[in-house]
Amino acid sequence: MPDYTKKIDDLYSAYTFAKMNELNKANIGEAHKLLSQHLVAKHQQGKLRIQHMYVSTPDGKIEYVAASPFDLEKEMEKLYTDMAFLLKQELTLAEVFFYAAMIHLVFVKIHPWNDGNGRSGRLLEKWFLGQKLGEKAWFVASEQHYYEQHQTYYNNLRLLGLEYEQLNYSKALPFLLMLPNSLK
Repeated sequence: MPDYTKKIDDLYSAYTFAKMNELNKANIGEAHKLLSQHLVAKHQQGKLRIQHMYVSTPDGKIEYVAASPFDLEKEMEKLYTDMAFLLKQELTLAEVFFYAAMIHLVFVKIHPWNDGNGRSGRLLEKWFLGQKLGEKAWFVASEQHYYEQHQTYYNNLRLLGLEYEQLNYSKALPFLLMLPNSLK
């Protein structure tokens, strides 16, 4: 049974780990193990889910159908490859913020874990910023901004569509702008 009172400690451990380690596939799995210690069973920590995943509204309506478990490994490999490529590129400040937010968005839409996908997506966003911009990037108050704007955050996620296979990323701009808006 999840212990939600411990999730802050788990997040702190995951962020501390991320600050000291390279953003890559193996370390993303390790970070999920840390941030999900009190959310999912030990055998699910850092492991891709094996069942279908639906995100529901509080009244039980399906709000989003995540990537099929049969496609998860392929979809995540594409994301890992893209991140590795981007980490090696010289990017402008605007590009760093764009790609950090896009990594967050794509990860959350794939929804690879049984729980902790939003936390992981926000961590990946910050981790990418930290890797590209240095130590001070960890002080960007994006998580606070998302928390304070949580209804807007979820509305912006919904804009892309109901099913992973049919997402329309041309509608992603409101979500992508939330990260740079956290600097205001």
